[in-house]
Amino acid sequence: REHIEHAIQISDVNTKQKLVGRESQNIRYIETLTGVDLVFDPDDPCLLHVVTQDPLRREVAKTTISNLLVTKQINTQSIEHQVDIAQQDLGNELRRTGEKVVGSLHIGWMHPDLLKIVGRLKYRTSYGQNVLNHSVEVADISGLMAADLGLDVKIAKRAGLLHDIGKAIDREVDGTHVELGVKIAEAYNEDPQVVNSIA
Repeated sequence: REHIEHAIQISDVNTKQKLVGRESQNIRYIETLTGVDLVFDPDDPCLLHVVTQDPLRREVAKTTISNLLVTKQINTQSIEHQVDIAQQDLGNELRRTGEKVVGSLHIGWMHPDLLKIVGRLKYRTSYGQNVLNHSVEVADISGLMAADLGLDVKIAKRAGLLHDIGKAIDREVDGTHVELGVKIAEAYNEDPQVVNSIA
């Protein structure tokens, strides 16, 4: 349950009323724009749960609400504005995360859109484990094994990093994470050995 929920503490009842808006119109509008459910805690009326299966939507909603609470400007325009900012910030964060990971592994150039998809893994868990951390560990181990065996270390690390890349989108698109991973790697012209490793 903790993987699909995220709570925001609101400081006081007045702020909560502003956030909710007349006839709940503000809070419903945030739900509409971000695609999440916003539910107040029955035991703590100032604790707001962001409920969704999608970790990126959760992040956008959380950032939007946090920013609205800081600015205290809560109306249709400010909600739209903060959602836009939150989406842009998240896009930049995904790219930066991908760049940092790929740079630290020394595996050469990677398509900017693929870097963003790598960044998405930061917000995905599988069996309670962060998928990006897991993928970096697999890349490191693959690189060590390749070095021991006299094989191409860079290719081995790329394959390790991208082996679960389908998990970045498997909640939005039909198909297993393996099928989706193969499609992603082929779409960005990854080496056939990398594609084969994912398959």
